[in-house]
Amino acid sequence: MAPVTLSVYQPITQPNSSIECVVDDIETYAYLAAQTTPRSHLLLLPEAFLGGYPRGSSFDAVVGSRTPAGRAQYASYAAGAVDLGSKMTPGDGTKERLETIANSHNLFIVVGCVERVGGTLYCAVLFVDPQRGLIGKRRKLIPTATERVIWSHTHTSNIPAITTTLNGVQMTLAAAICWENYMPLLRYTLYAQNTQIYLAPTADGRESWTSTMRHIAMEGRCFVLSANSFVPPEEKKEAAAGSSGQVADQQGRTSCRGGSVIVGPLGDILAGPLWDKEGMLTVTIKDLPDEILQAKMDFDVVGHYKGPWKVVPDHT
Repeated sequence: MAPVTLSVYQPITQPNSSIECVVDDIETYAYLAAQTTPRSHLLLLPEAFLGGYPRGSSFDAVVGSRTPAGRAQYASYAAGAVDLGSKMTPGDGTKERLETIANSHNLFIVVGCVERVGGTLYCAVLFVDPQRGLIGKRRKLIPTATERVIWSHTHTSNIPAITTTLNGVQMTLAAAICWENYMPLLRYTLYAQNTQIYLAPTADGRESWTSTMRHIAMEGRCFVLSANSFVPPEEKKEAAAGSSGQVADQQGRTSCRGGSVIVGPLGDILAGPLWDKEGMLTVTIKDLPDEILQAKMDFDVVGHYKGPWKVVPDHT
Protein backbone atom coordinates (compact mmCIF):
# COMPACT_ATOMS: atom_id res chain seq x y z
CA MET A 1 0.00 0.00 0.00
CA ALA A 2 1.37 3.44 -0.94
CA PRO A 3 2.11 5.90 1.89
CA VAL A 4 -0.20 8.85 2.41
CA THR A 5 0.98 12.26 3.65
CA LEU A 6 -1.45 14.53 5.50
CA SER A 7 -1.01 18.18 6.42
CA VAL A 8 -2.71 20.76 8.60
CA TYR A 9 -1.99 24.47 8.22
CA GLN A 10 -2.43 26.88 11.13
CA PRO A 11 -2.55 30.43 9.73
CA ILE A 12 -2.22 33.73 11.52
CA THR A 13 -5.51 35.58 11.29
CA GLN A 14 -5.45 38.65 9.09
CA PRO A 15 -8.27 41.09 9.99
CA ASN A 16 -10.29 42.61 7.14
CA SER A 17 -9.01 40.10 4.59
CA SER A 18 -11.17 39.78 1.50
CA ILE A 19 -12.17 36.41 0.10
CA GLU A 20 -9.76 36.99 -2.77
CA CYS A 21 -6.86 37.56 -0.38
CA VAL A 22 -7.72 34.49 1.68
CA VAL A 23 -7.86 32.35 -1.47
CA ASP A 24 -4.42 33.73 -2.36
CA ASP A 25 -3.25 32.55 1.07
CA ILE A 26 -4.72 29.11 0.43
CA GLU A 27 -2.72 28.92 -2.79
CA THR A 28 0.43 29.69 -0.80
CA TYR A 29 -0.36 27.02 1.80
CA ALA A 30 -1.13 24.51 -0.96
CA TYR A 31 2.23 25.26 -2.56
CA LEU A 32 3.99 24.69 0.77
CA ALA A 33 2.13 21.42 1.32
CA ALA A 34 3.08 20.24 -2.17
CA GLN A 35 6.75 21.00 -1.43
CA THR A 36 7.01 18.82 1.69
CA THR A 37 9.13 15.67 1.51
CA PRO A 38 7.29 13.47 0.82
CA ARG A 39 4.71 15.77 -0.73
CA SER A 40 1.34 16.15 0.98
CA HIS A 41 -1.76 14.59 -0.49
CA LEU A 42 -4.30 16.33 1.75
CA LEU A 43 -4.38 19.77 3.39
CA LEU A 44 -6.82 20.84 6.12
CA LEU A 45 -7.52 24.51 6.98
CA PRO A 46 -9.53 25.97 9.90
CA GLU A 47 -13.22 26.56 10.55
CA ALA A 48 -14.67 29.60 8.76
CA PHE A 49 -11.28 30.35 7.20
CA LEU A 50 -13.05 31.69 4.12
CA GLY A 51 -15.40 34.43 5.28
CA GLY A 52 -13.96 34.68 8.77
CA TYR A 53 -14.81 33.56 12.28
CA PRO A 54 -16.33 36.65 13.98
CA ARG A 55 -14.77 36.10 17.39
CA GLY A 56 -15.59 38.87 19.84
CA SER A 57 -18.33 40.39 17.70
CA SER A 58 -21.77 40.83 19.27
CA PHE A 59 -23.66 42.28 16.27
CA ASP A 60 -25.44 44.35 18.95
CA ALA A 61 -27.87 41.49 19.50
CA VAL A 62 -29.48 40.75 22.86
CA VAL A 63 -32.64 38.80 23.62
CA GLY A 64 -35.54 40.87 22.33
CA SER A 65 -33.50 43.63 20.69
CA ARG A 66 -31.31 44.38 17.66
CA THR A 67 -29.84 47.71 16.62
CA PRO A 68 -29.24 49.44 13.28
CA ALA A 69 -25.49 49.28 13.95
CA GLY A 70 -25.68 45.55 14.55
CA ARG A 71 -27.69 45.02 11.38
CA ALA A 72 -25.13 47.00 9.42
CA GLN A 73 -22.36 44.89 10.92
CA TYR A 74 -24.19 41.71 9.91
CA ALA A 75 -24.73 42.98 6.37
CA SER A 76 -21.03 43.78 6.05
CA TYR A 77 -20.05 40.38 7.43
CA ALA A 78 -22.49 38.61 5.10
CA ALA A 79 -21.14 40.52 2.11
CA GLY A 80 -17.74 38.98 2.84
CA ALA A 81 -19.07 35.40 2.87
CA VAL A 82 -18.65 32.87 0.06
CA ASP A 83 -21.28 32.46 -2.65
CA LEU A 84 -20.79 29.00 -4.13
CA GLY A 85 -23.61 29.40 -6.61
CA SER A 86 -26.02 26.67 -7.70
CA LYS A 87 -27.08 24.80 -10.81
CA MET A 88 -29.22 27.79 -11.72
CA THR A 89 -27.00 30.73 -10.70
CA PRO A 90 -23.24 31.33 -10.82
CA GLY A 91 -21.27 31.94 -7.63
CA ASP A 92 -18.56 34.46 -6.88
CA GLY A 93 -15.75 32.40 -8.43
CA THR A 94 -14.34 31.06 -5.14
CA LYS A 95 -15.29 27.48 -5.97
CA GLU A 96 -13.53 27.62 -9.33
CA ARG A 97 -10.38 29.15 -7.84
CA LEU A 98 -10.19 26.47 -5.14
CA GLU A 99 -10.61 23.77 -7.78
CA THR A 100 -7.79 25.27 -9.84
CA ILE A 101 -5.48 25.41 -6.79
CA ALA A 102 -6.22 21.80 -5.84
CA ASN A 103 -5.64 20.63 -9.39
CA SER A 104 -2.44 22.58 -9.99
CA HIS A 105 -0.86 21.24 -6.79
CA ASN A 106 -2.44 17.77 -7.04
CA LEU A 107 -3.67 18.27 -3.48
CA PHE A 108 -6.97 17.41 -1.80
CA ILE A 109 -8.04 20.57 0.09
CA VAL A 110 -10.50 20.69 2.98
CA VAL A 111 -11.35 24.20 4.15
CA GLY A 112 -13.90 25.83 6.42
CA CYS A 113 -15.99 28.64 4.98
CA VAL A 114 -18.88 30.95 5.75
CA GLU A 115 -21.38 30.28 2.97
CA ARG A 116 -24.01 32.80 1.93
CA VAL A 117 -27.28 31.60 0.41
CA GLY A 118 -29.58 34.56 -0.16
CA GLY A 119 -29.66 36.36 3.17
CA THR A 120 -28.71 33.31 5.25
CA LEU A 121 -25.22 32.31 6.37
CA TYR A 122 -23.96 28.81 7.10
CA CYS A 123 -20.72 27.59 8.63
CA ALA A 124 -19.58 24.95 6.17
CA VAL A 125 -16.63 22.80 5.18
CA LEU A 126 -15.64 22.20 1.55
CA PHE A 127 -14.00 19.07 0.11
CA VAL A 128 -12.02 19.90 -3.03
CA ASP A 129 -10.61 16.96 -4.97
CA PRO A 130 -7.65 17.70 -7.28
CA GLN A 131 -9.24 15.85 -10.20
CA ARG A 132 -12.99 16.08 -9.57
CA GLY A 133 -13.23 19.55 -8.05
CA LEU A 134 -15.70 20.34 -5.27
CA ILE A 135 -17.06 16.89 -4.48
CA GLY A 136 -18.58 17.58 -1.09
CA LYS A 137 -19.87 20.27 1.23
CA ARG A 138 -21.42 19.98 4.64
CA ARG A 139 -22.85 22.61 6.93
CA LYS A 140 -22.59 22.82 10.70
CA LEU A 141 -25.71 21.18 12.12
CA ILE A 142 -26.14 23.50 15.11
CA PRO A 143 -24.02 26.63 15.44
CA THR A 144 -22.59 27.05 18.93
CA ALA A 145 -24.08 29.50 21.42
CA THR A 146 -24.16 33.06 20.00
CA GLU A 147 -23.00 31.81 16.59
CA ARG A 148 -26.73 31.13 16.14
CA VAL A 149 -27.34 34.86 15.83
CA ILE A 150 -25.54 34.93 12.47
CA TRP A 151 -25.30 31.32 11.25
CA SER A 152 -28.26 29.10 10.47
CA HIS A 153 -28.67 25.45 11.41
CA THR A 154 -29.09 22.66 8.84
CA HIS A 155 -30.48 19.12 8.67
CA THR A 156 -29.01 15.71 9.44
CA SER A 157 -28.97 14.58 5.79
CA ASN A 158 -25.99 16.93 5.52
CA ILE A 159 -23.37 14.64 7.07
CA PRO A 160 -22.17 12.16 4.45
CA ALA A 161 -18.61 10.91 4.37
CA ILE A 162 -16.53 11.52 1.24
CA THR A 163 -14.70 8.82 -0.70
CA THR A 164 -11.61 9.79 -2.65
CA THR A 165 -8.18 8.53 -3.64
CA LEU A 166 -4.98 9.81 -2.02
CA ASN A 167 -1.75 8.68 -3.68
CA GLY A 168 -3.62 5.80 -5.28
CA VAL A 169 -5.18 4.65 -1.99
CA GLN A 170 -8.95 4.82 -1.63
CA MET A 171 -9.88 6.76 1.52
CA THR A 172 -13.02 7.76 3.36
CA LEU A 173 -12.98 11.27 4.82
CA ALA A 174 -15.51 13.01 7.03
CA ALA A 175 -15.65 16.29 8.93
CA ALA A 176 -17.14 17.56 12.16
CA ILE A 177 -16.91 21.32 12.69
CA CYS A 178 -15.70 22.65 16.04
CA TRP A 179 -18.20 21.79 18.82
CA GLU A 180 -20.01 19.30 16.60
CA ASN A 181 -17.24 17.08 17.94
CA TYR A 182 -19.03 17.08 21.31
CA MET A 183 -22.18 15.57 19.72
CA PRO A 184 -21.95 11.77 20.33
CA LEU A 185 -24.59 10.79 17.78
CA LEU A 186 -22.93 12.85 15.05
CA ARG A 187 -19.56 11.26 15.80
CA TYR A 188 -21.15 7.82 15.65
CA THR A 189 -22.74 8.65 12.30
CA LEU A 190 -19.30 9.48 10.91
CA TYR A 191 -17.71 6.35 12.41
CA ALA A 192 -20.52 4.22 10.93
CA GLN A 193 -19.52 5.38 7.45
CA ASN A 194 -16.08 3.80 7.96
CA THR A 195 -14.34 7.15 8.29
CA GLN A 196 -10.58 6.70 8.10
CA ILE A 197 -9.52 10.35 8.14
CA TYR A 198 -11.61 12.41 10.55
CA LEU A 199 -11.29 16.15 9.96
CA ALA A 200 -12.04 18.69 12.69
CA PRO A 201 -11.65 22.33 11.58
CA THR A 202 -12.18 24.44 14.68
CA ALA A 203 -12.04 27.82 16.41
CA ASP A 204 -11.52 26.29 19.87
CA GLY A 205 -8.04 27.24 21.09
CA ARG A 206 -8.23 25.73 24.58
CA GLU A 207 -5.78 23.10 25.73
CA SER A 208 -8.70 20.75 26.44
CA TRP A 209 -9.30 20.52 22.68
CA THR A 210 -6.29 18.25 22.34
CA SER A 211 -7.88 15.77 24.73
CA THR A 212 -11.07 15.83 22.66
CA MET A 213 -9.15 15.01 19.49
CA ARG A 214 -7.29 12.15 21.19
CA HIS A 215 -10.56 10.74 22.53
CA ILE A 216 -12.18 10.83 19.08
CA ALA A 217 -9.20 9.12 17.47
CA MET A 218 -9.36 6.31 20.03
CA GLU A 219 -13.15 6.07 19.96
CA GLY A 220 -13.41 5.98 16.16
CA ARG A 221 -10.09 4.22 15.52
CA CYS A 222 -9.30 6.79 12.84
CA PHE A 223 -6.67 9.40 12.05
CA VAL A 224 -7.82 12.79 13.34
CA LEU A 225 -6.67 16.13 11.90
CA SER A 226 -7.67 19.40 13.55
CA ALA A 227 -6.85 22.85 12.16
CA ASN A 228 -7.25 26.14 14.00
CA SER A 229 -6.09 29.72 13.47
CA PHE A 230 -3.56 31.56 15.60
CA VAL A 231 -4.44 35.09 16.76
CA PRO A 232 -1.38 36.98 18.03
CA PRO A 233 -1.68 39.27 21.08
CA GLU A 234 -1.04 42.42 19.07
CA GLU A 235 -4.28 42.01 17.14
CA LYS A 236 -6.79 44.67 18.21
CA LYS A 237 -10.47 44.14 18.66
CA GLU A 238 -12.23 44.99 15.41
CA ALA A 239 -15.69 44.76 14.04
CA ALA A 240 -16.50 41.72 11.97
CA ALA A 241 -17.07 43.78 8.85
CA GLY A 242 -15.53 41.66 6.12
CA SER A 243 -12.89 40.41 8.52
CA SER A 244 -11.96 37.16 10.18
CA GLY A 245 -13.00 38.59 13.54
CA GLN A 246 -10.40 36.48 15.35
CA VAL A 247 -9.07 39.12 17.72
CA ALA A 248 -7.42 39.63 21.08
CA ASP A 249 -9.60 40.45 24.05
CA GLN A 250 -9.74 43.87 25.66
CA GLN A 251 -6.82 43.04 27.96
CA GLY A 252 -4.63 42.26 24.94
CA ARG A 253 -4.38 38.56 25.68
CA THR A 254 -4.31 36.11 22.82
CA SER A 255 -7.86 35.09 22.02
CA CYS A 256 -6.89 31.99 20.06
CA ARG A 257 -3.56 30.20 20.62
CA GLY A 258 -4.16 27.68 17.86
CA GLY A 259 -3.59 24.11 18.96
CA SER A 260 -3.75 22.37 15.58
CA VAL A 261 -2.92 18.69 15.97
CA ILE A 262 -2.75 15.31 14.19
CA VAL A 263 -3.60 12.15 16.15
CA GLY A 264 -3.28 8.45 15.29
CA PRO A 265 -6.02 5.81 15.71
CA LEU A 266 -4.72 4.71 19.14
CA GLY A 267 -4.74 8.26 20.47
CA ASP A 268 -1.04 8.95 19.96
CA ILE A 269 -0.21 12.54 19.04
CA LEU A 270 1.66 12.37 15.73
CA ALA A 271 2.22 16.12 15.25
CA GLY A 272 1.53 19.17 17.38
CA PRO A 273 -0.32 20.57 19.11
CA LEU A 274 0.95 23.80 17.58
CA TRP A 275 0.64 26.74 19.97
CA ASP A 276 1.19 30.49 19.60
CA LYS A 277 2.51 30.57 16.05
CA GLU A 278 1.72 30.00 12.41
CA GLY A 279 2.88 26.77 10.84
CA MET A 280 2.18 23.48 9.16
CA LEU A 281 2.00 20.00 10.66
CA THR A 282 2.66 17.02 8.39
CA VAL A 283 2.67 13.27 8.92
CA THR A 284 3.26 10.36 6.55
CA ILE A 285 1.44 7.08 7.18
CA LYS A 286 3.03 4.09 5.46
CA ASP A 287 -0.13 1.98 5.26
CA LEU A 288 -3.08 3.95 6.57
CA PRO A 289 -5.85 1.36 6.06
CA ASP A 290 -3.73 -1.35 7.73
CA GLU A 291 -2.95 0.82 10.75
CA ILE A 292 -6.66 1.45 11.25
CA LEU A 293 -7.43 -2.25 10.89
CA GLN A 294 -4.81 -3.09 13.50
CA ALA A 295 -6.29 -0.49 15.87
CA LYS A 296 -9.75 -2.04 15.50
CA MET A 297 -8.54 -5.43 16.70
CA ASP A 298 -9.70 -4.66 20.23
CA PHE A 299 -12.26 -1.92 19.71
CA ASP A 300 -14.59 -1.19 16.80
CA VAL A 301 -17.36 1.11 18.01
CA VAL A 302 -19.62 0.24 15.05
CA GLY A 303 -18.57 -3.42 14.89
CA HIS A 304 -18.20 -5.82 17.78
CA TYR A 305 -18.87 -3.04 20.30
CA LYS A 306 -22.24 -2.39 18.68
CA GLY A 307 -24.32 -4.57 20.95
CA PRO A 308 -28.04 -5.40 20.95
CA TRP A 309 -28.55 -3.93 24.40
CA LYS A 310 -30.72 -0.94 25.17
CA VAL A 311 -29.85 1.27 28.08
CA VAL A 312 -32.93 2.70 29.72
CA PRO A 313 -32.22 5.28 32.42
CA ASP A 314 -34.02 4.82 35.71
CA HIS A 315 -35.33 8.22 36.84
CA THR A 316 -37.11 6.89 39.90
